[in-house]
Amino acid sequence: MKTGMTFDQIVGLADGLSLPQKESLVELLSKSLIEQRRASLRKDIRDANREFRTGKCRVVTPAELMQEIAR
Repeated sequence: MKTGMTFDQIVGLADGLSLPQKESLVELLSKSLIEQRRASLRKDIRDANREFRTGKCRVVTPAELMQEIAR
């Protein structure tokens, strides 16, 4: 959701909150971040599975992977 507010404005508003309100805000933001990370991981897993099923990637051993990374 876009509000048109800058980060500094939001921080300024948060500074005006009471301690319990700040704690609630931190908890809400923390839960939101966790959900965003989960959604991102789900997408990455779906993409990786799709690439594997379509033959765009292959199974490699850890040693092969390390060799590829070292190149």
